[in-house]
Amino acid sequence: MPDWNTKEAFDAIYSSPAERWGHPNTRPSIILHYHWFNRLQTQASYDAVELFRVLGLVSGQSVTLIGAGFNGTGAGLKRLGIDVIGTDTSAYIIAEKQNTEEADVRAAIIAVGVYVISATVSSGCSREEKQQARTEERLRIKQAVTDMVTEFDAVKNWEASFDETRGHRSLYTIDIRQALLQADGRPILFYGSLNDVLDGGEQDILWFTDFFVGLDTTVYFKLQCSKEKTKALLKEPTSFMADRFAVVAKIEQVSKPRFVVKTYEYEEEIEIESSDALIATGRCLDFVFVGF
Repeated sequence: MPDWNTKEAFDAIYSSPAERWGHPNTRPSIILHYHWFNRLQTQASYDAVELFRVLGLVSGQSVTLIGAGFNGTGAGLKRLGIDVIGTDTSAYIIAEKQNTEEADVRAAIIAVGVYVISATVSSGCSREEKQQARTEERLRIKQAVTDMVTEFDAVKNWEASFDETRGHRSLYTIDIRQALLQADGRPILFYGSLNDVLDGGEQDILWFTDFFVGLDTTVYFKLQCSKEKTKALLKEPTSFMADRFAVVAKIEQVSKPRFVVKTYEYEEEIEIESSDALIATGRCLDFVFVGF
């Protein structure tokens, strides 16, 4: 049984080369461990999605993770709109609370003899000030989402209807369709990743993906959006790791492709499988950039 009070135990389960394309034979490889942009990002995101699905979580809920380690799964859950508190009794984890990923990665690079030139300039803020700024930003986003929901009288808990259904049978497309197409015509609130922005003439087309509706399916949202709102959206600092929005949308149609065609690099075969994705078409009424 590993001693989780030690660095060696955590290093043993999270260890992979940072230089994907190799390294000079004049020095050892740079090895990273529980670092978000390295290996933890992929594993934690997968674990978070599985927890979200199995537990039937809904964006906006609060969760406490016991034995959270470096809270990678917690970071993944936060990206799904869950408020997370991570706790751990490991002496090593507690001792590392004051450390940062940047400092840890820098130490790993220096350890193999590579000289590090700082690419960032300190803001001069203390750790407490930075934490306070992050807290204030989260509160600002939460209030902005609340105001948006109130303005459009949007349904924010549209997934709640699935809980009762799960109690006595499986979920089907008709259940999801009824939840997305509210009988009273109200729009819904969802959290999704921005996949693409297309010029649709008088109105632009936004594509969002929601992997995290607590279902065994993926929902692609194809939404018409005014030029003015698209212009505002394109000003947001989106990136690969920060592309999530809280969106209020009026869904007008839900369809399901019968098949999906898959092909893989360096392989000639084409696979045709049944599709488990849904496409929700409608209008984007407003959005709030959530980021991570």
